Amino acid sequence: MFQELDLSNNRIAEAVYRIQKAAYQIEAELLGTDQIPPLQESFTGLQEVDESFIGFYQKKKLTGVLSYKIEEQVIDVYRLFIDPSALRQGIGKKLLNYVCQQHKNCQKMIVSTGEKNQPAVHFYEAYGFEKESEVVISENLTVFNFKKDLW
Repeated sequence: MFQELDLSNNRIAEAVYRIQKAAYQIEAELLGTDQIPPLQESFTGLQEVDESFIGFYQKKKLTGVLSYKIEEQVIDVYRLFIDPSALRQGIGKKLLNYVCQQHKNCQKMIVSTGEKNQPAVHFYEAYGFEKESEVVISENLTVFNFKKDLW
């Protein structure tokens, strides 16, 4: 089940924050750095972001979250993370599909992930994203920018 998430609700924000920390800790290990903005973000900082959040629930438990912004008919995925206990169940794909269905007027979707996060790179490529560019953040961190035309 999908639900728009209101992060001004502390209970919802706490669940999102807990999963975000656990999920991005896994990414930090893959990338070899903990300098990932969502991992450094405070609880209050999370509640203050200007992003739309969608949650996926299984048996009334939040198991996946996607946040995004839309500008000029482009869905910009800011965060996509899954509770580590629910990985590889298709939740990420379901969240992407849901957002696309909710915004059928959008022409393109974009997302970024670390080069060394090969599970995410493979996931986005399997979903139909194409690497558009890469940005070297530091000697040990390169970010891939992906895009997918929606129509």
